Amino acid sequence: MIGRGQTLRIEIPVAEEIRNDLVKLWDTTLGRVTEISNRGFLGRELTDNRNVLYLETHIRKIIGSCMLTTNLSGPKLGAFGHVATDPEFRRAGIATALCHQAVEEFRDHGGIAVLLGTHSPESGDGAAARIYYRLGWRFLAGTNVMINVSDRTSPEEFLVNYFAKVSTSTVCEGSAADRVLMTPLIVTPHDWHILDTNPPGNIHSTRYIKQNSCNGLYRQYEEIREGGKGNWFTARTADGRVVGLASAKLTGSYGCSIDGFVHNRHMDSWQDLILETINWADTQGVKNCFATVCVEDEEKVLAFEQLGFRKRRTTSTLQFGERILETVCMDNEA
Repeated sequence: MIGRGQTLRIEIPVAEEIRNDLVKLWDTTLGRVTEISNRGFLGRELTDNRNVLYLETHIRKIIGSCMLTTNLSGPKLGAFGHVATDPEFRRAGIATALCHQAVEEFRDHGGIAVLLGTHSPESGDGAAARIYYRLGWRFLAGTNVMINVSDRTSPEEFLVNYFAKVSTSTVCEGSAADRVLMTPLIVTPHDWHILDTNPPGNIHSTRYIKQNSCNGLYRQYEEIREGGKGNWFTARTADGRVVGLASAKLTGSYGCSIDGFVHNRHMDSWQDLILETINWADTQGVKNCFATVCVEDEEKVLAFEQLGFRKRRTTSTLQFGERILETVCMDNEA
């Protein structure tokens, strides 16, 4: 049973009593029952990620929380989420204390960087961001994502160093093991405007359009698989860095929408990723694959042409906030 005025550290999976109390807290403060209540609570990712909850209680009630997800199969990256304080107990330093405890433990275990998305109701007035800043987080340019680097390098320097080592990669189906590792790739500024049109909301370059999501990026890719209507893949180096992402989504009678991108130091992996999506579509009985490409991404247009894709339809547009991008459909129909 939860006691009076305790600070708890609990590794997932957790007891049903605590699970129910957390869902209530997050419904009240974050406006939704979050994904962790359905997946992480049940311990379905124990071989891929370590999820630790840091909780503050008051008279058998959970009044504050944060959760640290640490990748187990690659670089020691972490992702922060579910930072919440009961409205009756705000401005008492609860969130600050819990976040500080989690970051210190992460560093003590050799963690190199923690990522955090600040696009939430509680961060609307900037108060949460100021707390994170005092604890060492800094915004990544072109995003609402903050990063806390253990060696105190800047976010920009961290990303450059993280992808500096060039090595071969292997293409495989995406999984929960990529939950944290995919974020550095997505928040890195890319030359291509539109990176992947299949996830809800599309994945775009932070060089041109702000990226608001962090922990939600994995969920967006998992949504592609709902109902067996799609799949997604990663290019991973031997040391576990995700350097490429690609996806395939069935689109009814017409065919299969495919798309993908890689870090510019790993362009050799792009063709392998796209071919994997085409192979998957073939297993679904689809013979015609198509890609929606921004007309300004001439290098990407050329890359698809080298795989036998051709421009088949007139241009259309995709809207990203206030920005509208002209696109062209390319397919490999004979």
